[in-house]
Amino acid sequence: MNDDSLIGEVTSGIAGEFSKFGKSVTSQITGSTPKNPADATAVKQVTGFGKAITGQLFGSKPESTQKAKSIPQPASFLDELKKMGRSVTAQVSGAEDLTGEQVSEMAKKDEEFSKQEADALKARIAKIYEEYRAKKKQMDEEIKSKLAQEEQHQKEGEVLMQKNEEVSLNNPAIAKTRAEIKNYGAE
Repeated sequence: MNDDSLIGEVTSGIAGEFSKFGKSVTSQITGSTPKNPADATAVKQVTGFGKAITGQLFGSKPESTQKAKSIPQPASFLDELKKMGRSVTAQVSGAEDLTGEQVSEMAKKDEEFSKQEADALKARIAKIYEEYRAKKKQMDEEIKSKLAQEEQHQKEGEVLMQKNEEVSLNNPAIAKTRAEIKNYGAE
């Protein structure tokens, strides 16, 4: 009989601890300890749970669960559980709780990177403009040389025509055929 009473005491002690743990978890989830057990309805508990989860996910505290400041207590199992939950949600969602120092350090690195990239981009743009100027200058020179060649060719053509006319005027056979061609048109 002594064993049965011992088992009963251990079982009631464990049940009491589970009851305390359940109340503690409920108060952690809902954000408050219900003063009246009748007020701790399932809807209120779910609402408190939702606010606590969104607060942990987005880093804000629910407005309705503002508590008076109390004396900080040593870290407990539930606090460690909360930290682990935040860590898991941060890893899943890709968000992190960062300190101001970490944010300012990241901002400095971002500004340095942005400056380097802006300088590199400016250099590439300047190179593109320089290449464009060089191509345009080359095209202008090619056009000028083509125009000069055409002008030279025209002058050579005019010189040849003048020479042909001089030759034809000085040659009496050509002059005679011209006269005959003119008369042929009159007949």
